[in-house]
Amino acid sequence: MELRDLVLHALTVKKSGTADQIAEFLGRDSGEIATTLSAAAEDGLVAGGAGIHMATPAGRQVLDELYPVAYAEVRSDPAVEAAADRFE
Repeated sequence: MELRDLVLHALTVKKSGTADQIAEFLGRDSGEIATTLSAAAEDGLVAGGAGIHMATPAGRQVLDELYPVAYAEVRSDPAVEAAADRFE
């Protein structure tokens, strides 16, 4: 996944966050996360105020389209499928 997608994923998992919080979550530099958040906001994928960001519906749509492709190999593993069935 690209950094933008990882940032969207982190925002989705955490519900919202600052650049520093997302950087810590991802183990990345907060400067690069701030730059990525700014670009994602310009693209309408992230919204926020007072330094707190969250994924927009358009950002969630990006992930909804990405996940099946990014995790296709893992999801095709019978052991993973069985574990997911037990979890759900």
